Amino acid sequence: MTRKITIIDEILARPVEDEQGRALLDVPLDRCTVRDLIRFRVEQEVARGEDAFLSLMTPHKTSQAPQERTLNSDTTNARAFAAAQNASRVQTPSDTLNAAVQQAYDAFHANAFVLFLNGQQAEDLDDEVVTSTLDQVTFVRLIPLQGG
Repeated sequence: MTRKITIIDEILARPVEDEQGRALLDVPLDRCTVRDLIRFRVEQEVARGEDAFLSLMTPHKTSQAPQERTLNSDTTNARAFAAAQNASRVQTPSDTLNAAVQQAYDAFHANAFVLFLNGQQAEDLDDEVVTSTLDQVTFVRLIPLQGG
């Protein structure tokens, strides 16, 4: 049985307004792990050709100084750089998906974002989730403080 769970994307101190930043996530299991939820999210977005999740893992442009915007240019430049590095190797769609999933796991471990399951923070990728009681998953991107 596939369950639809509401996912919400937020940036710390910038709550979501109305339906912007909300979507439904198809979860095909009654029980899964946080790792599975992240994988399902990335798979669903890659299948739709979306980059919303990648925006959780990259700096927010309006919060950057001009020099930072230059150094942290948009994901298109990052993809072009990665493509140039891997030019000698043909990538299949599953390679791309696996790389995106691994990037999401790495971002979770690096505290680039945190996950809240019905308001409770997920601490580990291997935390078990009972999806029959899960209504909402919130991905909150954390922004590092500026300064020294």
